[in-house]
Amino acid sequence: RGHRFVFLSDVRGAAEPTRLASRTIQALAEGPGLDAVMVEVGNEQQPYLDVYFNTEPENASVLLSQPRTVPETGAANREFIELYHQIWILNQKLGADRRIRVIAGDLEGWPDEEAVSPAERARRFGERGPAMVKNLDTEVLLTTPRARVLVFMTGLQSLRSGYGQLQTGGTATVAAHWFASVLNDRKPGDVFSVIVDAGTGSGVREFVDYRGTRLGEVVETMPAGSY
Repeated sequence: RGHRFVFLSDVRGAAEPTRLASRTIQALAEGPGLDAVMVEVGNEQQPYLDVYFNTEPENASVLLSQPRTVPETGAANREFIELYHQIWILNQKLGADRRIRVIAGDLEGWPDEEAVSPAERARRFGERGPAMVKNLDTEVLLTTPRARVLVFMTGLQSLRSGYGQLQTGGTATVAAHWFASVLNDRKPGDVFSVIVDAGTGSGVREFVDYRGTRLGEVVETMPAGSY
C-alpha cells in the first residue's frame, strides 16, 4: 500500500516463488490495485505477451509457440504459464479499466540465443538493470505515471542497493547495477523489495546465479528457540 514498485524475487528453477507471486498478484489486484507486472523476459517478446492477454477466449498456444515468453524450464515452466493464466482470469474479472498489463521487462534479446564470448555476455549482463528501468518508463510510466507495479525477477535484480562486478579473461571489469537499485536511486521511497529463499530445480544455470540468501545457514547456528 505504501510503495508504488514492489519487487518479489524469484529463484530460478523453483516453483514455490511463482506460486507466491500468483497469490500476491491476486491480493494486490483485489485490494489496493495493481497496474502492471514486470517479468524477466526479453523486451522483444512484448508483442506476444500482449497478444496472449488480449485473446478471448484464452489461447495459450501463443505462449507455447514462443518459449522465450517464459523464463523457466521443466516444472517451473508450467508454474509460470499458470501464473500468466491466473492474471488472464483476473483481467476478465477486473474489467478493462483495472486490467493488469504484463511487461517483458528484460534487456532485448536476453539471454543471448547465439553463442557469444564471455566478455560480450558480461557486458550485456551489465546493461540489464538500466534497460529494465527504460522498459518500465516506455511500457508503463509513459502512459500511467502513477502506476503500481509488481516486479517478479530473480533476486539479484531485486536488490535495492549495491551492484555486481564481472570480469572475464583479463578484460575490463563490468559493473552490473541491479534494477531495483537503479530505480530506487531515481524514485527514493517508492521501491520495496521482498527477497525469497527457495530450493532450486536441477539443471538450472544462469550466467550469474542467484541461489537465495544465507539466512538458512545463519538460522542453523542459532540456539533452539531463539528465532
